[in-house]
Amino acid sequence: MTLLVKDTQVEDFFDRVRQVVREEIANNQNSKTESNPYDEWGGKEVAREVTGWSDSTIYKKLSRIPHAKQGGKLFFNRGQLLDFIKNGQRTKGGKR
Repeated sequence: MTLLVKDTQVEDFFDRVRQVVREEIANNQNSKTESNPYDEWGGKEVAREVTGWSDSTIYKKLSRIPHAKQGGKLFFNRGQLLDFIKNGQRTKGGKR
């Protein structure tokens, strides 16, 4: 079966698809910029991204940085880590 449509109908369809895609991309970008860092939990990748530390440094400083542990897995909250850094939390011995 062949469907015959006018070229303008096809162009209108693709214009509408493009518009919907642009709107969805804009909505997705807005939701990321408005997100609350306290809502974001993740593994050590979050701690690495926020602190810039290696995995070994994160493990060494684990007793001093905010985290949660459940089922043998570590979880870090982006907002809590940002506060930790912003407040200049010092480790034992006066070192950062």
